[in-house]
Amino acid sequence: MSFSPKDPVMTRVCLKVIAIFLLASQLSRADFVVAPEGDDQHPGTAQKPFATIQRAQAAARIRIANGLTRDLVIEIRNGRYILDEPLVFDQRDSGTSQHRVVYAAAAGHTPRISGGQKISNWKLMADGSFAASLADRRFRELFVGGERRQRARHPNTGFLRVETVGADRRTRFTAQPGDLEALGDLAGAEFVFLHDWCISRIPIKSMDRATRNVTTEFSVGYAQPHGEMNRFEPHPRYAIENHSAAWDTPGEWYLDEGLGRIRYLPLSGETPKTLEAIVPVANRLVEVRGPAHSAARICNLHFRGLSFEHCGWFPPARGYASAQATWHERRDGLKGGLNPILSAVTLDGVENCSFTACRFAQLGGSGLWLRDNCHDNKIKGNHFVDISGNGLMLGKGGKLSKEHATAGNHITNNLIERCGQQYFGAVAIWVGLARSTRVAHNVIRHHPYTGISLGWSWNANRTTAQENVVAHNRIHHVMQILSDGGGIYTLGHQPDSFLQGNLIYDLPLNLGSAESNGIFMDEGSTGFTVENNLIHSVGRSPIRFHRATTNLVRDNILGTESGVEMFRYNATQADKIIKQDNRQIHDSLPPSAADFKRVAGAGLEPKFEKLLRKAEQDK
Repeated sequence: MSFSPKDPVMTRVCLKVIAIFLLASQLSRADFVVAPEGDDQHPGTAQKPFATIQRAQAAARIRIANGLTRDLVIEIRNGRYILDEPLVFDQRDSGTSQHRVVYAAAAGHTPRISGGQKISNWKLMADGSFAASLADRRFRELFVGGERRQRARHPNTGFLRVETVGADRRTRFTAQPGDLEALGDLAGAEFVFLHDWCISRIPIKSMDRATRNVTTEFSVGYAQPHGEMNRFEPHPRYAIENHSAAWDTPGEWYLDEGLGRIRYLPLSGETPKTLEAIVPVANRLVEVRGPAHSAARICNLHFRGLSFEHCGWFPPARGYASAQATWHERRDGLKGGLNPILSAVTLDGVENCSFTACRFAQLGGSGLWLRDNCHDNKIKGNHFVDISGNGLMLGKGGKLSKEHATAGNHITNNLIERCGQQYFGAVAIWVGLARSTRVAHNVIRHHPYTGISLGWSWNANRTTAQENVVAHNRIHHVMQILSDGGGIYTLGHQPDSFLQGNLIYDLPLNLGSAESNGIFMDEGSTGFTVENNLIHSVGRSPIRFHRATTNLVRDNILGTESGVEMFRYNATQADKIIKQDNRQIHDSLPPSAADFKRVAGAGLEPKFEKLLRKAEQDK
């Protein structure tokens, strides 16, 4: 039998045969299969799958203990896999230098690993609202039909402005006339306060309606002087959340912890019977527990095509007071300084592991954290979306030896959007004291604060941070709420590091006291080469330096408004910044085709552009 390559019918037949063959070969490569309709008493085959990932993990550990002679694949089919406790991986789950252990979605499937609880006991109330009882449950997020719903909030959009701050500058303020009197006492509501680049969330103790004086239960702001309420502005911004008096708009909800009851104002068409509502219950989904101070790391463990959802996080009992990038005061009376918001997925002591084509979504904390002693891992082609804290974190701020510090990791071709949904000081990608990191070809958009934060030292002293590269990223519509950050933000001495080929645009004028910039090189930033970037439509200077020292800035195209300089220097000697062949354009006109050609590779590479198409379809 023969056919012409131009014969469309035979071409389609051949393509279908090839697709079936490939699917069959993929299924045949699976050592164990998991499906919601399975049974943990089954052998875990394609015909008789396991029901839980935990059971497949136990089977995989036996195979690993007997010695791997080829890759080991655990295939997970569509469904929602509910966790009360995190999936924990350790040395028993490690691959070898020759063979991988892979937890992968079945072809065409997107299994959901969820730490959430469905609310199914809604009742219709006389006022048209819905109510449900949830005994012994605390949560801060509600997701309906896959969308985050707003906790009761006043004002419904934007922020109010403080009239005056009390004498202690920490626990009292006076509201402007007409802002709060109609809400009543406000006891138990949450006070959401903006400090330029970070926020506080503190319970309210009381409000005097006659004087408009509000008193908080605990101190607002972290302990440093710049945590004071009026440190930067005489009339700073704030909002009120989770109070019945602020519950006035369809789609809003509030939790009465005393009664153990949630109240929800439905959108048009929603009914108690059809409402698909989920609240996060688990505070971790996956932990990979390798050693923090050893070269015997977990290796060759891979996750592909999985969705991680509905993981909660609750602030300290005495309130959330952030210092930067969600690192906040512990406020538990113990030593330890600042802690970051926890991530749904955390890895320590791993090497040559990966997350590919995964989704991190609808999370109450942060997304993914490669923390201590993580070497040569790849985070590639993932979608991070609708996250309360940071999207992706790498490394720590602590001092580790060069051998054990997080190093050699690649964060590439990810779409990271709408992080910082609750903790506005969060960043899309946070890299602490890490070396030889590559952050490239990511799309970062729609965040309240900084896009990429690189470094975690506030002086020019040497640390383990060096040889880091941030290249060919497309960053836009960041700095949407807070100030004093940028599309890319750097800290500390990072010799032989590069910021190159990035496209950064559409940052608004800052509403706080400090300006926001396309690239902001802050305290001690030293040893960088900043080259071939295109920055436009940022309102302020495209590049700013604050207490920075020697850096090379060359061949950048920088768009400005009239009267705005390309560079802004705060406590920085301008002659220490070596500038070569940078070109200024005017933001009244869009950059030219030749300008865009300079950064033609910025953003997702062609193979990964389907992430953008899928994100648009899901809206």
